[in-house]
Formats: sequence, C-alpha cells, structure tokens
Amino acid sequence: MWLGRVALWVSASLVLHAALLVMLGSRAYQPPEAPAPDLWMEAATPEVPPPPDPPPPEPPPAPREVRPAPAPVRKAARERSSPKPEQPTPEVPSAPEVTAPVVEGESSVAVKEGDGAGAIGSTGGKGDGRGTASAGGGAAGEGERKVGPAQLSLWLDMQGMERLALSRPTIALLMAVPGYAEILRGSGIRPLVDLQRVRVRISGLSPERLLFAGVHTDGAAAVTGAAERIAAMRDQLPEWRGDDDFKATAWVDGSDADRGLALHGGAFVIAPRKALPEVLGAKGTQESVQAASRLRERVTALITIEDAARYLPEVEACALQALRISFSDGGDGPRMTLAAHYKTASLAAEAGGCLRGLEAGAQMPTLISWLSRAQTSSGSGAQLTLAVSSNDIEKLFGELAWALRSARRA
Repeated sequence: MWLGRVALWVSASLVLHAALLVMLGSRAYQPPEAPAPDLWMEAATPEVPPPPDPPPPEPPPAPREVRPAPAPVRKAARERSSPKPEQPTPEVPSAPEVTAPVVEGESSVAVKEGDGAGAIGSTGGKGDGRGTASAGGGAAGEGERKVGPAQLSLWLDMQGMERLALSRPTIALLMAVPGYAEILRGSGIRPLVDLQRVRVRISGLSPERLLFAGVHTDGAAAVTGAAERIAAMRDQLPEWRGDDDFKATAWVDGSDADRGLALHGGAFVIAPRKALPEVLGAKGTQESVQAASRLRERVTALITIEDAARYLPEVEACALQALRISFSDGGDGPRMTLAAHYKTASLAAEAGGCLRGLEAGAQMPTLISWLSRAQTSSGSGAQLTLAVSSNDIEKLFGELAWALRSARRA
C-alpha cells in the first residue's frame, strides 16, 4: 500500500512537471514586450502651425487722368512772370578823414613819361581813364577804359619797413617778383641793411624785363664795388662810361638778360639795356637816376599795378584793370590810400557787390575787402582811405607774394 502511494505521487509529479515544461516552452517563443521609453528620450516633433490665410486681392488701380503737357514758356516771359526778390544793398562805410599825407594827384613819383604809363599815377604822365566809346563790357555806348601794358611796381622806404616791423614780409614779397633773386646774386647788396630806398618793376612776368633801383647808404663806391664783384665772378672787368658823378656800365649778373647799370652818388638803376633810355630819358641825367626810386615825403610804400588780371587773377571776374595802394606814416600810425580803375563806370559801380561775393573763399581777403569798400569816384574809378596796422600791411604783402607766385605758375 505504501508503494502504491509513492507510485501515485511520482506519477502526479511527472505529469505536473511535464505540463510546466510545456508551458515554459511555449512562452520562450513569444517576443518580449518593449517597455515604453521615458518622455525625455522621445523625439520632439514641433507642432506645425497652420498656413496663413492668403492676402485679399488688391483692388485694380484707378485710371490716372492724363493731362496735356504745358506749352513751353519763353525765358523772357518766365522772368517777367516771376519777379526776382530785391536784395538789400549792404551799407558801404565812408572813408575816414585823411589826417596824414597820402599819395594822390597825377603822379606819386617823379619819373619820366612812359614808365608804367596808365598805372594810375605811378608815372609823370596821366593814366588813360577816359577810354573810348565802346558797347562791350558795360552799358550801350559807355566809355571803356584802355588797359595799359602789364606792369607791377613796388616803391619801398626800407627804414620805414623796419620801423613798422615789416622786414620779413618785405623780403618775402620781393623774393616773389620774377628775377629778383638773380639780379642781386653775388653783388653783396642787402636791401634791408644797405639800401635806403628800393624800387622793383616787372613788365609782364619775364625776369629779363625786371628793373631794380635804389639808394645805397654807403654811396657810389659801394655800388661800384658790387658791379665789379659780379663781373669778376664771370671773369670780366666792368667798363665804365661817364664821369664820377654820373656813369654807367654793364650789369653782368649771370642771367640771359642784357642789363645795364646807371649810377649817380648812392642812387642807381639796374634795368635791361634797351629800357634805360625809357627810364632815364633819351640822354639820361643825374636827377633821373635819383627819381627812379623816389617816394614822396612820409610815404613808406607804394604799389601800382596795370593789367591787374595778369597779376591778380582772383579779381579778374570783377573787371579790375589797374590798382594803386600807398601807405603813409603819420604820427598816429600808418594810413592806406587805395585807388582802383575798372573797365567801365557801370562795372566800377557794381564792383562792390562782385567783390563781396569773392571774399568767402578768396586767397586775398585783405585786398578784396579793401576793394569792396572803395567808393566809386568819377568815371571808372573807386577810392578808399583808412587807418591800418602793421599787421594789415603784412597780410597784404603776403597776399601779393602769393598772387605773384601763382601768376608765374599759370
């Protein structure tokens, strides 16, 4: 009986194990379920917004009204229909009363006829300010001033320049004159130290046509020695003509110009040989040598220009033809007198406005300011007299030096 129970238990156990093995075998062939991934590992799929609504269709443009083109208007009719606004006339200050001697009259220096003819009082003769009948450059039938040969002259009292502390501006102005640096080279003459008076004249802009005159403080012997020195530099010996009071020789400065020297005492003139008869007269005299550089009493400087457009191109647009500026040394300071001549009387009357339009961007503001303030006188002229300072004269000298250098390059 006991064996029967054991056999029954073993049989039941085998049956149960067999069923368990069958169950396990069937589960081994089923794929395991993948666990759901965590949320931070999921791919973020952006939410696509819905497409925007299409824009409403634009209404068709309204038809434009086509107007006929206006008929062309002639320039004259347009100017009549549109009057120009009146421009206020700037007030021109009146010239102050003259309290010191000024350079005025037919001649400011006693030189012979023909030396700078027409340069507004720079010669012994009258300048041609009347002109001839001409319709060009002014009102119909208006007289037109005849412009003279291009010429610039400087008369300088060297002691006066030093007294006004203008030594350096004076030398700078002289150095700007074509040919000045060459004419004295090797002579030993120092204008500010050795000379009492200096006159420089340039015809056109050719160095060969330069004239230099002056008075040496050490007399004729110093000028004679200067002529011998420059000749010796070229292995030459000067040949003198005349006597001890009035004599002449060649001035051999090494340039291509054929220059001569006329000498009386300490006064001398160096000029192209063919120009000496014009300067000194047909025969030449002691007085004419003295007069070539002479200034009126108390006048320290005189500047004359004929054919101003040649030397002062900045004012060419305003029809300035000739200019004279003098500086006199009064007890209360220097005084300037300016005289200007224009092509016609009508252009002289309009010059003030024309010149004021040039002042803003001009390279010569001092000169242009003085010209614009000058009051119209008789005919085609304008005049101005006023008190100035050494600084004003220095500015003018600097502007003239700039103009001369610019004219040489043009």
